[in-house]
Amino acid sequence: SRSHSVLILKVKVTLPGRTLTGKLHIIDLAGSEDNRRTGNQGERLRESGAINTSLLALSQVVDALNTNQVIVPYRGSKLTRLLQDSLGGNSHSCMIVNLAPEERYYYDTYVTLNFARKTKKIVNTVKTNEVKG
Repeated sequence: SRSHSVLILKVKVTLPGRTLTGKLHIIDLAGSEDNRRTGNQGERLRESGAINTSLLALSQVVDALNTNQVIVPYRGSKLTRLLQDSLGGNSHSCMIVNLAPEERYYYDTYVTLNFARKTKKIVNTVKTNEVKG
């Protein structure tokens, strides 16, 4: 089956008088698909629809952050809830995109690069995560 893959590593460092915490999110997003072009049916069609829905929610979050909207729709999908700290939150973020060099994927490449450009503009507020007590 096709889906997004998410790996979250939680780190806790205990020092004399203080404890620091952190998380590393590694996320591999499934690619969006045009079902008219792929001819997906049955289970593949359902999977593709779910993937496209979560990617749309992610795009809406990125657009909201880029336009400084007061309400950012992080609750739009499980994916956007997982990425909340990485998108406008308390973290350093890095995005790696994969592109297809063939001319027939021109539009997909354009959309991917445009999404990466918008994501790059997001400003995060990074602070030390110290556990009190």
